[in-house]
Amino acid sequence: MTLTSNHKLVLIASLVSAVYFGLLFSNLLQYVNSVLVRVAVEMSAIPMVILQGVIIVYTLRWIFIQKNKVTIQILIPLIISITLVVSMFLVK
Repeated sequence: MTLTSNHKLVLIASLVSAVYFGLLFSNLLQYVNSVLVRVAVEMSAIPMVILQGVIIVYTLRWIFIQKNKVTIQILIPLIISITLVVSMFLVK
């Protein structure tokens, strides 16, 4: 099965959000002195959290409602998103 453009977008979005939350959770961004960078980080936090929910709903809809085969291209974004959502509740 080849990747459709929607699957590519979901995969890219999940990887970008994984990198974003990885930087956020590792506290590397707290040492940045630029006000514009800090504002950009804070302004993108809520859309990234919403994006995680959208990715989870999209992939579960693809698997269960549309009764499509489970492929690695769908499982990777689902695993990344579920891991990030769970880690949001575990990080203090």
